Amino acid sequence: MNKEILSKAIDNISEGSVAETASARDKAEVKSRRMPKIAIAAAAIALCGAMATAVAAGGGLIDIKNIFGTVTGQEYVGDATDDFKVSVIGFNESGPELAVEKTDPESNMILDGCKIKPLSYTISDSNGKTVLASSKNEKTGADLKTAEEWYEALGSGSYTCSIDGFVIEPKADQPLEINGHWTTEFIISFDNGNYTCSITYHTVV
Repeated sequence: MNKEILSKAIDNISEGSVAETASARDKAEVKSRRMPKIAIAAAAIALCGAMATAVAAGGGLIDIKNIFGTVTGQEYVGDATDDFKVSVIGFNESGPELAVEKTDPESNMILDGCKIKPLSYTISDSNGKTVLASSKNEKTGADLKTAEEWYEALGSGSYTCSIDGFVIEPKADQPLEINGHWTTEFIISFDNGNYTCSITYHTVV
């Protein structure tokens, strides 16, 4: 009888140990599955915090990081209207040629050597009539291939250009979109067979 009781006790202990081991293993697996989710959530919280700080300041450049903390790109968040001065200084094969100037000399934005294009714009003549316009989804002047063709499409006169955002295209990095609103006035002149463009007024709205 004692041998039977002892045998059953040993069996119960073995079964209990196996059950506890399986339970511990299951908990470890659940914990391991939770870790990536926790890391993703932490990265999202950090990104939201950086965006909130930038937006509170009007606009700002933030680093985009993966869940391991590696910088994979950059993004400009917030309204950049007060952060840049934007003017039309002429035309090239793509359309209006922009001059962009930082209003904060200590800004870490790098503009030198970058190609800058408007994201969306409307050009109106002195009577307020829209003569050329372009947006992300719809473009006019698609058949204009050279700077001279753009000048000829407008002709001599005074114009106002409203710009809603622009994109910076560095030589190596990915394009960076900047959102804001700028208004600039310019004059196109034709003299001795050449078109010239001069800035007459700049403001932000």
